[in-house]
Amino acid sequence: LSVSNDGASGGTDQEDNGHGLAIDSSGNYVVSGKSHDTYDHMIILRYTSAGVLDTTFDTDGIVDYDNVLGSSVGRALVIDPGTGNIIVAGETRLSNGPVNDGTAVWRYTPAGILDTTFGTGGVVTYDTPAATGDLYDSLEAVALDGSGNIVVVGYGANAAGDYDMLLLRYTSAGVLDATFGTGGVVTYDGGIGAIELALALAIDMSGKIVVCGAVHNGSDFDMAVWRYNSDGSPDSNFGTGGIMTHTGAAGGTGDDLALGGVAFDSSGRILVTGLSWNAAGNRDMVIWRIKP
Repeated sequence: LSVSNDGASGGTDQEDNGHGLAIDSSGNYVVSGKSHDTYDHMIILRYTSAGVLDTTFDTDGIVDYDNVLGSSVGRALVIDPGTGNIIVAGETRLSNGPVNDGTAVWRYTPAGILDTTFGTGGVVTYDTPAATGDLYDSLEAVALDGSGNIVVVGYGANAAGDYDMLLLRYTSAGVLDATFGTGGVVTYDGGIGAIELALALAIDMSGKIVVCGAVHNGSDFDMAVWRYNSDGSPDSNFGTGGIMTHTGAAGGTGDDLALGGVAFDSSGRILVTGLSWNAAGNRDMVIWRIKP
């Protein structure tokens, strides 16, 4: 069975992407992503298990979030098992002069309506306080912890115009959790190169937050895994100061990235998937298994 959707936002659609996927308690397939109409609209689509758009969701099976300032994209989603609410994480345009994109978290009811009890009209945004060059902030993964808090990861611009790993925790009301990190925010700047990326997220049985992505070593990217305590502090029992990195067979000549798959096995080991450059200069699929 294959299902596709073209141009949920209508108009001059040039590109429609699905990014996040979850299955709700009724067996429906819920997808987040974007649809292009002059600029990108964040979209959520809900299909029945037969692959048909569920017209009880919004009015046609499609939620279309149009930020009149410019583009929005839904990169990841999770469904709250208690309420059935759909939580989408991604980015949205905050201003056009100069152009500035910030992170965004949306919450929709099971009917496909923005939940106005969350954030401001159902949306919360975050703009990293970069002094210069605040170019682009984005979220790439989302999870719910055992207390119903919303944990999101991605990357954000820093004062130098580089990008740091970004980890945020919101309460169920859509407010940054002041008991987490610094005012609800954790960042990581490796101090070498320009970019640290968080691309995947999972929370283990003890409530520790495992973040996967990549850090720049000065010449290319190394795969990186961070582990944080439930208060947002680095877990000093993991790796070196809460982070471990790995360079693949190509050494310093190619990138190694944890791209988006992370899981725990029955022994508590962390499994991460992504890509690694090999000695021949090609990209290989890779799975890393990391001891607790």
